[in-house]
Amino acid sequence: MRNLCFVLAGVIALGAWQQAPAQTGALPASIRTDGLYQSPGSKPDTYAYLRFYKDGAVAQSTSSGTPVEVAKWLSKTHEYSGVGQVNGDARTIAFTSKSKSGNVDFQGTVEKDGLKLTTYSHINKFRGSYFYKFVPVAFPPVK
Repeated sequence: MRNLCFVLAGVIALGAWQQAPAQTGALPASIRTDGLYQSPGSKPDTYAYLRFYKDGAVAQSTSSGTPVEVAKWLSKTHEYSGVGQVNGDARTIAFTSKSKSGNVDFQGTVEKDGLKLTTYSHINKFRGSYFYKFVPVAFPPVK
């Protein structure tokens, strides 16, 4: 009976470990905050952009602007930015970008020079896979 209790306790502990949620709150160290992640958009001459913050927040938008132009306005507080909180570890990330238009789910892997992400839009039910390349840019000072 005693051996059965140890086995049962071990199985329960293993199950709890395997179901533990990914790290939340802090940004994984493998994600850069000194620039934008850029991917070709779904329309010609547009790009999808992601901006990450050290507190784990992410701002997301689509624009025809260059990374330097987008860096001037893309932020957690901009009215047309989708905003979310990253869950992840050194290799994988997931977040939901919430905007006035609705929600878009992102999940994928951190690669050497960018992010490989799949998306699901709750707005139009579209699914996609994209590579977001990191582009270093300077951000304007916070007012």
